[in-house]
Amino acid sequence: MLSVHLLRVCLVSAILISLAIASTAFWATSRDGALAQDYNGLAVDARPDTEPVDTSVTHPLGETFEVSVNITEVGTPYAGYQAKVQFDPDVLAYAEPPGVTYMGLGGMVLDATPVVGADYVFAGSARMSGTATETGQAHRIGFECIGEGTSPLHLVTLEEDPVNGSTTRAEGLPDLPITPTWLYDASVTCNAGAADSDGDGCTWEEEAYGAPPPKPGSTCAGPSECYSDGDWYDFYDVPVPANPDPTANGVRDQAVAMDDVLAVLFHVGAYDGDTGDPNPNGVTYDSVKGSCDADGDTAADKEGLCYDRSPGAVPNPPWEAGEPDGAVAMDDVLTVLAQVGLACGGLP
Repeated sequence: MLSVHLLRVCLVSAILISLAIASTAFWATSRDGALAQDYNGLAVDARPDTEPVDTSVTHPLGETFEVSVNITEVGTPYAGYQAKVQFDPDVLAYAEPPGVTYMGLGGMVLDATPVVGADYVFAGSARMSGTATETGQAHRIGFECIGEGTSPLHLVTLEEDPVNGSTTRAEGLPDLPITPTWLYDASVTCNAGAADSDGDGCTWEEEAYGAPPPKPGSTCAGPSECYSDGDWYDFYDVPVPANPDPTANGVRDQAVAMDDVLAVLFHVGAYDGDTGDPNPNGVTYDSVKGSCDADGDTAADKEGLCYDRSPGAVPNPPWEAGEPDGAVAMDDVLTVLAQVGLACGGLP
């Protein structure tokens, strides 16, 4: 039994790192001969801390961030996967830390040593035995914006690289057979002018790791566990004061204080789709009063969106607010309370 196990480990490691796989012609036959429901999916998620998978994101120059490689569809149970992500080296650079972080999706623990080239990152993993059908993040990759422009995050195909191209793999010996796999790319834009690209009133420097108190970035545990200038909702500054409908609410003031806590509390009970059903304070989530512009795009949003959040998800620090979940509840009050004392200066 032990010898079989060791054989499998050796075979999987060899497959993921250096063993030449079946020819391009075999891959084409597999794809052409497979039914659509048999396909798996591999996708690059440009914003791995939010749902669903995002195909694009903007970051300021100098910011370190992560993207993820996700298994998004499972038509054929998988035993492993490999992914070669290609990028523009004039725009992005591989960043370590955070480097490559394997997520253990589907019980995959045989992690290949990442291979980093001038314009690509190769990684992959496999199960010790059996197959899985879980979807989600397989691994994360750290990058830094080093130049202005838009870089593709391209999953290199097996046609482009028959050895290390991106695919999922099924159970079977003497190797893990290729399974038909759809590939979904993404892109990252690095912009020197994106000083406050998410419109939350904080510059990217104020949200970045190492910012001095009382800036939001001062509370971060590390560069990859910090606020993002691409997420308008992570800094819980809301329009104050809050007023019953139809009176417009106040404005955001680039600081989180007790008046923000009271304004969120005023909206508890409001939910997306509550037109005609105000909470006890006479406000609805769906009302549009011109005082909520959640993402700074100058278009009026539903008032409830400005007060709605969710607790920050791992690996975000607990005080970083998560994206709106469609209802204002007591967990929102606790989340904004955790940020009391944080403040930004914003754009000069």
